[in-house]
Amino acid sequence: MTFLFSCFYFNINIEVLWIILLLFWLLCYNGAMKTKTVIHKVLVIAVLFVGLLNIVDYFYALNSTNAANSGLTAIATVDTTSTLVISEDNIALDIVPSVEGTFKSAHTTVGTYTNTTGACTVTMTTSFTDLVSGADSIATLSDAVSEADFTDDRWGYRIGSSGNYGAVETNNEIASFEQKTGSTAYSSDIYFAAKLTPATRPGAYSNTVTFMSTCLPPPSKTYMQDFTLEECQEYATDENYTLYDRRDDNDYTVRYIEGACWMTQNLRITGTVSSEDSNFSTYSSVNVCESDLTAGNSTTQPRCHDSGNITAGAWYNFAAASARTNSVSTSPYMEDICPAGWSLPSYSNADAPGSANSLVNTASTSIAKFSPSITGDYIDGILHELDSGVWWVNSGNSVSHYYIHYRGTQLNLYNYVGQQFGFHVRCVRI
Repeated sequence: MTFLFSCFYFNINIEVLWIILLLFWLLCYNGAMKTKTVIHKVLVIAVLFVGLLNIVDYFYALNSTNAANSGLTAIATVDTTSTLVISEDNIALDIVPSVEGTFKSAHTTVGTYTNTTGACTVTMTTSFTDLVSGADSIATLSDAVSEADFTDDRWGYRIGSSGNYGAVETNNEIASFEQKTGSTAYSSDIYFAAKLTPATRPGAYSNTVTFMSTCLPPPSKTYMQDFTLEECQEYATDENYTLYDRRDDNDYTVRYIEGACWMTQNLRITGTVSSEDSNFSTYSSVNVCESDLTAGNSTTQPRCHDSGNITAGAWYNFAAASARTNSVSTSPYMEDICPAGWSLPSYSNADAPGSANSLVNTASTSIAKFSPSITGDYIDGILHELDSGVWWVNSGNSVSHYYIHYRGTQLNLYNYVGQQFGFHVRCVRI
């Protein structure tokens, strides 16, 4: 975008020069110099010439004033990088300087649209910071100032219709924001202004600035189905690491605990789950929520209840947790609704990695990493035991099934309940 600043005036007062010459010529007619001498002839020619200049100056100044009121224009060049930036074609400030300084401003509207998502930045760049007219220039502001305190013979810009004007740098950040697909991400008026005195030589001063909106691509997603145990050990030993479930794009944190990769948030998948990218193959798909746990108990019909928040996640009876395979297989149940490559924790007397036993028996160091949620469980259609957290294990039967239980500061492994209960699911990769 090109900005053109114009100023019109004359540094030499031709009218004063003409009057001086006229007076001198009149003096030459007194006394002995009443004859037409060479000096007399020269003065007549000088008076006539300066008088002609004065007439030319009058019409030039008149034309300059008209030009100042007409509004000069300049064609804009707008570059874009990854997104489209829309702004006015040009900005023109036509200024007739005054001793006290003449201030003028004009603005353009800058808007950016994009079809990508991610962190975006709108910038205004220029190769140089001065307004230039041949060998002359107008410097930008050195400090942020209000319109009332605008520095003489300087130019600057501000964002929006209020606030201070600042210096035009070679790279100016106008805005930063998180872009949403297909929406108007940013729009604002950018004001440019200058204040000129007769100290600035007349001319058309210009500069070209380019508005750009650059959006970084969103962080690449790592899916649970692709995440290896070795990667978990590398990235999630000292802190949680975020993964995504390819089936519904829900994100979960995981942690490397005692040789296995554990989910540290409760599973939230609901509805019909495909065997693709899941840890079951007996059925091509399973509706894990054929009924809600609030409807009561069942050991054969998959039932769940979605809390609607990340902390609690969802509760599942074991028919849902096992992807309905509890009716066609026996303990330990090797199929479940975990992502492919992940499974329900196992029951193992040997404290094998990924077993409930390994987690429980190292509770002093594992609890903080496991991040248990105190969100209760469902039985008889009612959420109860709200001072505890409970998670399914892959071993047991319809009347006596294993589960991990947390209360207070203790993690325990029990098998006191049947598969009709509604517990949480946390998957593990070994």
